[in-house]
This record gives sequence, C-alpha cells and structure tokens, in this order.
Amino acid sequence: VGWVTMGRVKMSKSVGNVVNLVDLLERREPNVVRLALISTHYRGPLEFDDALLDQAEANLKRISTALYNLHQRVEKGVVERGELLKPSPKEVLDQFLVSLGEDLDTPRALGILFEFIRTINNALSSDALTKPDALSALETLTTMLGILGLEFKKPSIDLNTEKLIELILELREEARMRRDYTTADKIRLKLAELGIIVEDTKEGPRWRAKQ
Repeated sequence: VGWVTMGRVKMSKSVGNVVNLVDLLERREPNVVRLALISTHYRGPLEFDDALLDQAEANLKRISTALYNLHQRVEKGVVERGELLKPSPKEVLDQFLVSLGEDLDTPRALGILFEFIRTINNALSSDALTKPDALSALETLTTMLGILGLEFKKPSIDLNTEKLIELILELREEARMRRDYTTADKIRLKLAELGIIVEDTKEGPRWRAKQ
C-alpha cells in the first residue's frame, strides 16, 4: 500500500508524526476519518492533514443533506410525474460496484456516488423527482454508503423545529393571500439564510434543506 504522510514526510514513530486514532476520534466523527482514508486509492500515498479531514467533513454534509431531502420526498412527496433519473439508480449502483471490483478503486467509487447526489439534487431542485423514484434513489444511495462503511442514522430535523418551519410557512401563505408579497419574500429569504429552501407548488409550499 502507499505511505501515509504528514507534511510530505512518511508517518513514522521514529519521526514522531504519528496520529493516535483514539485522540483523533475525540475531535472528528468516525465517518469523517473513514471517508478521508478512502478518498485516495490504497496503493497511492495519502497526505493526512486537517485539510483532508475538513474536505471529508464537507462531503459528509452533502451526503447527509441529500439523504434528508430524499427522506422528505419519500414521506411527503406528492409529485406524480417527473423525469427519470439518468443514469438510473440501478445503473449507478452497477458502475459503483464495477469501480470497487477494479482493485478497490474507492476514489472512482466516491466520484460516482457524488455525481449521483448531484443528479438527485438537480431533480429535487426542479421538482422532477417522484416519490417512487426518490425511494429508489434513497435505497441505492444507502446501499452504496453501507458498502463503504459509512453509517448514517435516519436524518431528521428536530420535531419542534419542523413544526416551527411549518408555522412560519403558514404565516407566509397568509401574507401571500393578503398580497403582502414583500413580507412573504422576506420570510423566504430569511429561511434561505438558515438553510431552508422554500418551493411554491400547485399543492402549496414545500421546503427542503439547502443542498
């Protein structure tokens, strides 16, 4: 396998640049460490530093947000027709497995996973993802993550927070009914600043976490 380096110097007890895993897990989540380690092919060198861990943390947030939005669509989705995901979840999973079968090419597998997330996000943003398609995408994404050893609990927003968002959206709808569009737009923009995207549909407003 390739060397693990710090500051371009091979990690070694004799050099004194060894990172203790127990200490590392006190300041970083296990998923962050695992994703950082598999971001490079095992045969190649791995430069281990905070930048690598920060990038892994950011990528995990992307994954978590995609999972949350898919769960939201599955549980509350009302879109009856939409564009099919291309490539399909099955095709994506096949590509993912092929990449891992080729000398455990984890960087390529992760590239496929994040491209799939981009496809999902685009479909959600354009309101073109039906409930069945969202369920299929969710199952595929969960399978891929499980194979990589990345464990996610069912994502959720605190129940009280969710109720508060629903209440705010009711107040926004009342403002729209009064034709007070200035207030309605202000509410939407403030929610966006907090990471909540509001989409107005024929069935009423729908919200999701920012991607």
